[in-house]
Amino acid sequence: PISFTIGGLRTLHFLETLLVPLRVPSDTLPVADGKASRPASDEPSEGENLMLPSKRWPRLALLLTLSLVATQIVAVSLSFASGCERFVATSGSNAATGSAADPWGTLSHAVDNVPDDSCTVWVADGTYEGTVDIDRRFSSSLKVAAINRHGAVLEGAGLVVDIDGARNVTVDGFEVRHLPGGNGIVLNVSGSGSTFAEGITLVNNIVHDSYDNDLIKINAGVRDTVVANTITFNPGPREQHYDINGVEDVTLRNNIMFNDYNGSGRAVVDVKHFIIIKDSNSSGLDLHGSKRVSVDGNVFIGWENGGGEFMVKAGNDGKPYHEAIDIVVENNLFLSNGPDTARAEFGGAGVKKLTFRNNTINLTTAANQGV
Repeated sequence: PISFTIGGLRTLHFLETLLVPLRVPSDTLPVADGKASRPASDEPSEGENLMLPSKRWPRLALLLTLSLVATQIVAVSLSFASGCERFVATSGSNAATGSAADPWGTLSHAVDNVPDDSCTVWVADGTYEGTVDIDRRFSSSLKVAAINRHGAVLEGAGLVVDIDGARNVTVDGFEVRHLPGGNGIVLNVSGSGSTFAEGITLVNNIVHDSYDNDLIKINAGVRDTVVANTITFNPGPREQHYDINGVEDVTLRNNIMFNDYNGSGRAVVDVKHFIIIKDSNSSGLDLHGSKRVSVDGNVFIGWENGGGEFMVKAGNDGKPYHEAIDIVVENNLFLSNGPDTARAEFGGAGVKKLTFRNNTINLTTAANQGV
């Protein structure tokens, strides 16, 4: 059961605010005097909204009210020990202690130096430029979280977040983007040699505006990984929002994907898929086919200049093995409101054990006439 209300959709500039204006929980403590402060409680309430700051993104309202049973966009509550905390701020220094009164200056340094003790690294508001490297394997867990959701911005001219062979890491609540004209992937999760990246969770992030590559690439030896409650828009030409490539046990749940290049001050480009699930890698992990990938409860909207491609596709490169095995696509909402033709909302090639069920498809333009 899905109920939704859509008002005032336009061809290209169709989003003024995704869901509702940005809301900061009332118990969040701001950064003051160059010192970082964490929220009084980092547990979001059930039904807390995912949203875009209206000052930065397109200018037309979209309201989605989605039931708990099917496609609902709610904040994910994760349980972490609260005893171990470190802090990062733009005014900090990597020679500091990492306390709230003496924060570190970079997220990479924080990940390398935080104790392996179920810690949380709180990141203060501000813009952090350059690549954030996360390659540490935690026996317990690490949560890296923006103090104010989307108030901490990670940006760069190349790869912005590189999670390489890491273990048991959660990245929560950031805006991640390329600088204008940047190159490469925006956010990458990959294995390292013969070591899997595993136990990775990406939640409550906004990842947008690659200029020549994918937005999020999960590839080359990744397993037990979840992306949830994340908003993505505007990959590079002929690229994807998500490239799921050579992985096991990956879930994409309750995310929103759309394209609106003019809303970011860019010319419309010819994109490829929202999601591709395949295996074109030659990793040292001897994977043949991405296995057990779930695409569940997502919203796909605003198809722009897709060149007749599939919105979501399993299998792609014509390999002599099944590129995608045991794939489930369910409970998603496809709103084909864009001005351009999609070949179909979903397609498969070279796949095995594929389930496509309980999806809602709304064809609202003459350009999209079938699935």
